[in-house]
This record gives sequence, structure tokens and C-alpha cells, in this order.
Amino acid sequence: MALDDLEVFGSAGFDSSAVPDKTLDPTFIDAPKVIGTVGAKKMISKKIGIAASFTHVHFIPRDTKGGNTFYERQPPTQSPSGDGKYKQTFEILNVNGTYIF
Repeated sequence: MALDDLEVFGSAGFDSSAVPDKTLDPTFIDAPKVIGTVGAKKMISKKIGIAASFTHVHFIPRDTKGGNTFYERQPPTQSPSGDGKYKQTFEILNVNGTYIF
């Protein structure tokens, strides 16, 4: 297998949160996160290529216990309390093809 047409790539990043702990909405958690990606692309002919990449996103845990203003909502609201500990992580697998015309 020739490695002449193999491309290997990667990236790393950090994303901060625009939402302070006191107004964090539990239905859409935002937190600072660390993101990393690795992947490869191989041209299998002069016009056709295949590629795959793997991305990991790790949200830095947040603790809003006792400091979230959404904790004090009064009935009849059905919104959940924003008071709590939040952590999240997820992965993305991307497989794709290239055709040059």
C-alpha cells in the first residue's frame, strides 16, 4: 500500500462558555470545553478519495449548586431548576468521500 496519497490530520481546541453559573439553563447546558480531532484521507485513484475522522468533546464540569437564579422559580412554571452539577462528553465519527471533477 503506497502512502503517497495519504493525508493525516488533527486538531485541538478550547471553547469557553458565555453563560455564567447563575443563569445556566438546564435544558441547554453550556460549559467550557476541550475538543480534539484526528483523522486521515486516502486518495484511492486520481479522482476518488475516502476519509474518516474522530472528534472527542469534553465539557469541563460545572457546579451551580446554590447559585443559580432559576432555582427559585415559582409555580406554575414547568421549567426545571438550574441548580445542580453538570458534566457531559460526546464523540463524533465522520466518514466521507471525495470526488474530483
